[in-house]
Amino acid sequence: MNPVRLILAAALAALAPWICAAHEHGEQWSLANEYPATSLPGEGDELFAKLVARGTQDGRLAQNYARMRENGMTIDTAVPAELGARLREAARDAIEQWARAAGPEGRALLERR
Repeated sequence: MNPVRLILAAALAALAPWICAAHEHGEQWSLANEYPATSLPGEGDELFAKLVARGTQDGRLAQNYARMRENGMTIDTAVPAELGARLREAARDAIEQWARAAGPEGRALLERR
């Protein structure tokens, strides 16, 4: 990684608590919802799943990778085993919480992966 970028990233990480604390407006954030307010529960998830499937089936991902490679990008889709293990460990509590809230159907989805 470029040393200048590394220094800037470290500085930003060090200042993040103060930057965030300076922006207290009492705002309440929620997950972005790109679906109409009239959508039925689960309808948005179903649409998202269809869009992801279509995006991977029609080769959009392959087209994007090809375009990035044409522009000199190196794409490494392999996740190092140690990083994968750390990410799974970091996400464990959130996944368990979601699975409890989602019930048996959600648990079944997790077990399929």
